[in-house]
Amino acid sequence: MKKALLEFCWDYVNERSERLKKQSGELQESLGSETESTNAGKVQMIAGIDENGSKFIDIRDNGPGIPPEVMDEIFVPFFTTKSEGTGIGLSLSKRVMQLHGGSIQVRSVPDSETVFRLTFA
Repeated sequence: MKKALLEFCWDYVNERSERLKKQSGELQESLGSETESTNAGKVQMIAGIDENGSKFIDIRDNGPGIPPEVMDEIFVPFFTTKSEGTGIGLSLSKRVMQLHGGSIQVRSVPDSETVFRLTFA
C-alpha cells in the first residue's frame, strides 16, 4: 500500500508541476514580459497528524483550481476535463484509499489553490 500511495503522490506532483509549467508558459506567451515578475506555479506535499490522530498527506498547488461545477464529478470513473485524459486516476486513487481504510478529499478555490488530502487509517 505504501508503495502505491507514494507512486500516486509522486505522479500527482509531477503531473501538476507539468501542468502549472505549461499554463505559466502559455500565460507568459499571451501577456509577454508582464508575467516575468509573477510567481511560478508551486506544488507542495505536507505530511502530518491531524487533531484526531490520523496520519495524512496534503498535496497542494496554486494552479487554476477545479471549477465548482465539476467538483462533484472528479472522482467518478471516466470523468475527465482533459482532451487526452481517461478519467481513471482519481477514481482509482479514491478506491485504493477506501480499500485500505483511508480516504481522499479535495478542496479547491478557483485561481487560488487546490488541496488533495490523503488520510490513512
